[in-house]
Amino acid sequence: SLLTSALEHRALFQWLLTVVSPVVKTDMLHFLVRHVEEIDIIKLIGHFEDLKSANADFNVRDSEGRTALMIAVYRGYLMTVSALLQQGADPN
Repeated sequence: SLLTSALEHRALFQWLLTVVSPVVKTDMLHFLVRHVEEIDIIKLIGHFEDLKSANADFNVRDSEGRTALMIAVYRGYLMTVSALLQQGADPN
């Protein structure tokens, strides 16, 4: 998919953020967290920074009522949890 390709190419990811809606940005954030095992943590942090710059809401819940932070905690992705908190994810 385009998003999967964008994960490997930061410039493509940054461009994609300029053409998608806020809802899609949230979907992108949740996608990143769900697939973090496939992504280098340095790339992941860069993508989080890009999302924050694009005004993505790090506290929006997915269709199952979970935030990206909840997903990361549930999966035990401690570095991702730390990165999300650094970008302003609400731990409450």
